[in-house]
Amino acid sequence: MNESLLATGQISSNITDKVLEVPVHYDVISPLKDLKTRAWEEAGIDLRLASGFRSFERQLYIWNQKARGERPVYNQFGEQIQHSSVPRDVLMYAILHWSALPGASRHHWGTDFDVFDAAAIEEGYQLQLSPEEYAEGGPFKKLNHWLAGYFSHSRCGFVRPYCPSPGGVAEEPWHISYLPVASVYESTITVDVLSDLISRTDIELKTEILENMQTIFNHFFLNQPRNASHI
Repeated sequence: MNESLLATGQISSNITDKVLEVPVHYDVISPLKDLKTRAWEEAGIDLRLASGFRSFERQLYIWNQKARGERPVYNQFGEQIQHSSVPRDVLMYAILHWSALPGASRHHWGTDFDVFDAAAIEEGYQLQLSPEEYAEGGPFKKLNHWLAGYFSHSRCGFVRPYCPSPGGVAEEPWHISYLPVASVYESTITVDVLSDLISRTDIELKTEILENMQTIFNHFFLNQPRNASHI
């Protein structure tokens, strides 16, 4: 039970916010420090963490705000949609493309981080975490290329789970994951674990989530491809 609570972000006894710029899993501190050192020594990249651990409560807050129209919601093409003018299941899938279901976010584990290169931007730069920033002509193009090369030939344990992204989650070249620890939590999450959690949670679109949980699990948590899209 304790592993399930950790994996779904309901407790955070495995997390510290005293060492790096964001809350991280204790077992990822040393690998992250090594990665930062490598980035600087090999490419002059000042690797910074924009986000790390995110609790279930925080993810739920983000989800409910989007479902209520209090935050903008975009389709898979980046076009803003009006939440009141689309079917509830379409709204749900649009939210899932950009934001994980509470309980199913990799950020719950303290093993996954959004990264950027502080050496490539001026003070006061407003970080967007957009694909354009990491593409050719963007300020983090060098970081994107270095991560791709370093992760492919080293045994550092880090991967980019959403670059490329074969399933329902938007491509995120900035998202890195420390697989030796993340895989333990990933294996803890099941359809039943998520269904039980959502059924006990005051969450918007609950009926639609529970009716489509298997698809959500496969297409957005495991990020597997599927033929048809509701988004």
